[in-house]
Amino acid sequence: MRRGVSSRATTYALPFPPTLDRVFTTADTLRVHVEGSVGAAVAAPSASIDVLDAGGKIVRSPSLSLNAGQLIRMDAVVPLAGLPSGVYIFRVTVTSGPEKATRETGFAVR
Repeated sequence: MRRGVSSRATTYALPFPPTLDRVFTTADTLRVHVEGSVGAAVAAPSASIDVLDAGGKIVRSPSLSLNAGQLIRMDAVVPLAGLPSGVYIFRVTVTSGPEKATRETGFAVR
């Protein structure tokens, strides 16, 4: 056992165990939970989640559940069925008036 790792079962505040895996199969479904905050929001925040292929084309744009206020919570389910093998970018964008924040991470489908 590695130092600092407990053998007890871990419980999560999320309804699913988080993963940092970046390689998936087309049989997998990604469940995404994102939290963020908006300072003095100019307008009610809106959000989008997109999956882009290597050429930058949006290949998935799942609907998401959004609780918005100063604290933003988003949940989305992203099925990978039908995506060809390759590399992809997962992008989350939050907009409030003229302000915009985007975060991206890469992943692969085998």
